Amino acid sequence: MFPLALVERVDGGHSFLFTFMVKTFFGKATCNWSFDTSGICCKTTTENFLLFATLSCLLADEKALVQLWCTKGASSYKPCHLCKNVMGRNAAPPGHSYLVPYTCADAALFDLHSAESFQNMACMLKIAASEEHPKRFDKLEKAYGLVFHPLGLPWCQEIQNICNPITNNCWDWMHILMASGGVAQYEFNQYTRRLCKTTGMTLAALDDFAAQVQWPKKAASWPKNYFQKRVVNEDDAHVKAFASEMFQYMDILNMLVHVMVRPGNLLQEETACLESMMNIISLLSMQENVLAHMPQLEHDIAKHHQLFLDLYPECNKPKTHWLRHVPPQLLKFKCNLSCFSPERKHKGVKTLASKVFSNVEKGVFYRAVAEDLASFQDEHSLLPVFLEHPKSIAEEAWLQPFFPGMQAAYGSKTLRFEGGYLRQTDLIWLPEEKVLVQADLFLQVRLLSSSEFLVWGTLYEEQARLRIMSDQVSIAASSDGAETAVTTQQWESQNAQASSEASGVAPLNTPETKVDGKPEPSTCSTCKKPVNDENSVVLMRSTQKQPLARRCKSCHSLKSRVNRVISKHGSLAQDWTNVTEEQKKEFYKNFQNAAGEDLLARMQETIVESKRLSTKVEFEGSGEYFDEADMNERYKNKPEQLQNLFANTRRFFCAVRQVWLYEDVNYKRTATDTEEVSRVDKRKVQKIPKNQGGGDDGNDGSLANKKSKKNKSGTGDEELPKLKAGEKKKIIKKIELLTTKRLHVMDLCAKAKAEKVKTLVPAYVLEAAEKLIDEALLFSTKVEDALGKEHGNVKEILETADKHCEVLTDGASRVKCQVEQAMAFVAEQGSA
Repeated sequence: MFPLALVERVDGGHSFLFTFMVKTFFGKATCNWSFDTSGICCKTTTENFLLFATLSCLLADEKALVQLWCTKGASSYKPCHLCKNVMGRNAAPPGHSYLVPYTCADAALFDLHSAESFQNMACMLKIAASEEHPKRFDKLEKAYGLVFHPLGLPWCQEIQNICNPITNNCWDWMHILMASGGVAQYEFNQYTRRLCKTTGMTLAALDDFAAQVQWPKKAASWPKNYFQKRVVNEDDAHVKAFASEMFQYMDILNMLVHVMVRPGNLLQEETACLESMMNIISLLSMQENVLAHMPQLEHDIAKHHQLFLDLYPECNKPKTHWLRHVPPQLLKFKCNLSCFSPERKHKGVKTLASKVFSNVEKGVFYRAVAEDLASFQDEHSLLPVFLEHPKSIAEEAWLQPFFPGMQAAYGSKTLRFEGGYLRQTDLIWLPEEKVLVQADLFLQVRLLSSSEFLVWGTLYEEQARLRIMSDQVSIAASSDGAETAVTTQQWESQNAQASSEASGVAPLNTPETKVDGKPEPSTCSTCKKPVNDENSVVLMRSTQKQPLARRCKSCHSLKSRVNRVISKHGSLAQDWTNVTEEQKKEFYKNFQNAAGEDLLARMQETIVESKRLSTKVEFEGSGEYFDEADMNERYKNKPEQLQNLFANTRRFFCAVRQVWLYEDVNYKRTATDTEEVSRVDKRKVQKIPKNQGGGDDGNDGSLANKKSKKNKSGTGDEELPKLKAGEKKKIIKKIELLTTKRLHVMDLCAKAKAEKVKTLVPAYVLEAAEKLIDEALLFSTKVEDALGKEHGNVKEILETADKHCEVLTDGASRVKCQVEQAMAFVAEQGSA
């Protein structure tokens, strides 16, 4: 682990650190140990095993590859380090017999580097570094597309056979196509602009079209006004979108092509280019299955390259050339890799890092490794297809005719596979049969030597079975409709009779029982009035454990109005939560037609006095520092605690005693009981004229007018209660404590700005601490003003002061930890 804030101070930067890591794990630099030959001993609950690993490829975006391989990058004369003769857009002389620009669409003209030729070029640059004039050396660096540093990876002879920029380079197709100015982002943006220009549509109309799309559960909700906010109306611009959003963007464009563009013979060349891009993305999204379609992928990429170059010349970037290297690398490494998976972990890592106050890198590293190792405990973690939380199915005899060798059958609401997952009620399109199926249940049938997975659902045109194998999806349609109908009836009757404990899986979306064609009578879950399909909405479908839950449309609409009123009146929200469920049901039953000012008044009339008793428990830790000998003496009878202390406690190097000191923390518990009383007085409802307007929030009613008149009558200090002598003492005592904590943080910030450690303490830590100091000072000034006027809310002042004290304590611990680590690092460097 190495803090990235210090990379700039290391000779060789990221490339040197990566080289050091490769030598440590694979170069036998440590006690003649290597990950690929010696392995690591891992333990399970029952046995030990050796874990081996080899370095195959390095998957990263362009910025990371530039830092690790010491290359110039996309904006240089040599934007591709895999090709000898591919130059920048304007760097290659026109009509040259050997040099070609990266816009060249003929892959036969590319002269690829080998590991030996790249190493020879790096050696020549190293020799020229000591012999050539600096200006001539700079030109040589530009010609080679390299940034020379003697500690960089291309100039480390020890690992040339283990890792080099040619053999182990892996372009990430996600960043090439879908993110950071990818090719698909440019094309989708320009196609949308031309579609609007040709048809006269507006971006708002596209947003209306996208709003009608019903997305599956695993997809994120499509934002409103997406096209209006994200599409950039410039010839050389790309859409502002995340990589995950590009899949949904592609689906919307695909619908537009089939609904409007193709029937109207519009944008034929642009649509051909777009369809080639969609084919490329679809093939690359097939995981390892794409290896069986490599000729088709290479053909689509070559076709798209030429069309994209002709149609959008301003958008042709080096990524269009890098895309030509993706098919060969898939064949080379025999796997389909992208950064989608690690990019998804960013959110979790950032959330974890925000809660770690010391050793952020160490904490995140341990957590990530622990999660990866814990995943091996799941028997399904490495399977291409599996059921999530499967449960055994009772009475599975109806499956025996289809699978004579069946050993067991399991059911689940979720099916996971390499491309994602399918859930209950998802709609699945069967292109060969041209029908839609809504998934009701996912089955796994275990045979003697294999398993088969099925999706049982409702087909809109014919009964069929969708069989998902481990590596492909195949559809087996039943030719005998009567036999399928009997099977379905057996399945429903058997599962209806079996208990939830015996079967474990209930039939999903079981049709409701109907009598004489009319829906089964039910009652509203809120007001308990009789309802049916026509005058109610379904809140929860029936299962074996829970009955069908419905709500009448009047209560459903009233709940929406109540929520809008609560959102507009913040003080009302807390009091409304204190109303009991019985009172709320009575309210919904009696005031179904209330709205606007009348609804607000009815809600205020219902709120009653409530009390809340809570206990606040705090743990405060204080520690002393001891050397290793003292720690061994203190914990001589507690070896496990001693080992954990050495592994996890804070430590620093004492420059005077020349030893490491370890913190031994003692904790103190304090508990405070508080009683909070909140009350809103009842009042009679005022009669409102029928012709008076007003929305749900009541902004146009009489309450708002009275409130505005009341505010105009004075400054508002007369409304606050007068402070008593005892209350003043409590406030003064609390402000003194707040001032002490504020001064403590200021002192720590001054230490962090000392000359020796100011470059080691992160700037964002100091900025956050200074912001807390300013906020606490502003609050103290307001409290002193309230004390001078002798009017104020004692409870609010004390609670706010406690919050400021708490955040100042956290900020102080964060700054203190950073300062201690920086001073320890400086002391260690000085002793070395």
